[in-house]
Amino acid sequence: LFTYRPSPELSEAIRQALSMPPTCESTAVVESVAVPGRDEIVSKIHKDVAQVAPEESMLNMSQEAIDALNASTSPSEYLVRICELCRRYVNVDKCAFLVRTELLGAPESVNGAAGTLIATLQVIGLAEGWIRRPTVTISMDALIEVAQHRKSVMITKGSHEYPYTRMREWLVGDVDAFIVAPVLLNGTAAGLFMALLEEASFGERERCALEVLLRQASVGIRYWQLQLQFERVSSYSHNLLESVNAGVIALDSQGYITTFNVAAERIFGLAAVQALGAHFKDALGGAFNPRLIGIIQRVLESGESIAGVQLEYLKSLGGTAIINLRAAPLRNEQGITIGAVMIVDDVTETMRRREALYRVLPRHVADRI
Repeated sequence: LFTYRPSPELSEAIRQALSMPPTCESTAVVESVAVPGRDEIVSKIHKDVAQVAPEESMLNMSQEAIDALNASTSPSEYLVRICELCRRYVNVDKCAFLVRTELLGAPESVNGAAGTLIATLQVIGLAEGWIRRPTVTISMDALIEVAQHRKSVMITKGSHEYPYTRMREWLVGDVDAFIVAPVLLNGTAAGLFMALLEEASFGERERCALEVLLRQASVGIRYWQLQLQFERVSSYSHNLLESVNAGVIALDSQGYITTFNVAAERIFGLAAVQALGAHFKDALGGAFNPRLIGIIQRVLESGESIAGVQLEYLKSLGGTAIINLRAAPLRNEQGITIGAVMIVDDVTETMRRREALYRVLPRHVADRI
């Protein structure tokens, strides 16, 4: 924080103290020498620390926002936590996020009169008693105009700038001053942040703190948006896998089962809860089905695709099944094998019917049937 050069007298005292055993007398040698400008140095330290403290406060605030994201189970809960941080660090008692409902999984914006696109904003946060309704509407043009400012704006009774005057209609009572700031998601308007001010003043430090928290809020919204997309894709994939009649089994690069659908349960006589996470050699009875195990091992090791292999499978609970197996490696973008997928059809009944036909009809006729 500062540079200090000791006087020759103090340097000599320090040298003497270091050359003596660590006793009370050696300490007294240093203490007996007056430090020139000591009060000025201490004053400078306090001044520099005071200047650093806000930055440290920002770091603490950012860390608390990250902790809030980890502790939240929904986007609404996270934004409420951000509002609580705003109360502490931005010195506003009443604040809320107004977020486009489609970003939270609700229906998308609709067309209004004259083809105007109307956005529905859900109010989330510490909004009780000062925002009239749980949802408000605003034209997308107005929302985009606010987003183009990219900074928080203080609105007072004397402000007549559109579209901020429109937002007064959302508030309860005659408000002296309030803050409006855009919430941006990948550079586009995701919604608004609003806060009431007790007096028409908003310092630069509060503005910086608010900007940091709004960035954290955008990160949180994006996180939950990706989470929602992932859940939708996972649900679709799960329903797709469970709907097909063929058994679908996926393995990772080490041979551990990561997917085992309902049809695979039926074909192999094995519950998914037992198969998932198990090595394919253990789950599929490696000691009793060496041919099947060898095919899977070859796909994993060589990256070779195999199609149309028919073999008998001995089930762990007894009985056999005749299966038709197709297997292929799973590769990442770099072409590296990261696992394998198998499609299995149970052709036991088909083969039994064919054998029955062979007993009563010539083979070439039975094959046509």
